[in-house]
Amino acid sequence: MKKITQSYLAFTSIAYRVLALIIFPLGILALRIAMTPFLSDPGYADNYLLIWLCWIPVFLLEFLADRWLFGGICGKEMCFPTFLHTSSRSLAFMRNTFIGDQLRRLIWLMIYAGVTFTLTGKIGMISAELIAYICITILLNLIRHIQSNVNSLNITWIAVLPCSGFTATFYVLTDSTPAARRCLPILALIAVFVSVLTLRHMMSRVGSSYSDAEL
Repeated sequence: MKKITQSYLAFTSIAYRVLALIIFPLGILALRIAMTPFLSDPGYADNYLLIWLCWIPVFLLEFLADRWLFGGICGKEMCFPTFLHTSSRSLAFMRNTFIGDQLRRLIWLMIYAGVTFTLTGKIGMISAELIAYICITILLNLIRHIQSNVNSLNITWIAVLPCSGFTATFYVLTDSTPAARRCLPILALIAVFVSVLTLRHMMSRVGSSYSDAEL
């Protein structure tokens, strides 16, 4: 874990650490706390759009922060710094960085879920955050191939609304019913599965940059 943390922090800038790792996530957490009255009664249709709003900032933050950190890292024209190609530890460094990014994302999502669950008692929030994690992780496999900032932003805006809507719908439908509890282990397994596939995909693309093979 120490090497993962060190690699991840070494790959990030100070501005990224302050904004993407602390300030913006805390802002989302504050929004969740402020929305607690609405999250407590997700069965009311009038509250659905407000519940939807809870996840829009989450998806926006994750997609934009990832663009800031790994923008176009899987693209054909991606150029890695020379030290990554000359160091014998570069692949391990990148692997730890990707793992650190996945863990950071999961930890913050579970903090959102844990705080909201404590305030509302709705177990469906934990399942919904796992849904959000799965959706974000899957989409990042696509977005990291796009090197154009304009195209990346366009896809981000297109993806945010349906993803947040799907997550909110799942939360509303499961609420604190036994269905939410039954979904938890299944969603946890899916989250692990997509995380492993994503890591393998990222390392495959990074590894290709060390040869003359076309990415």
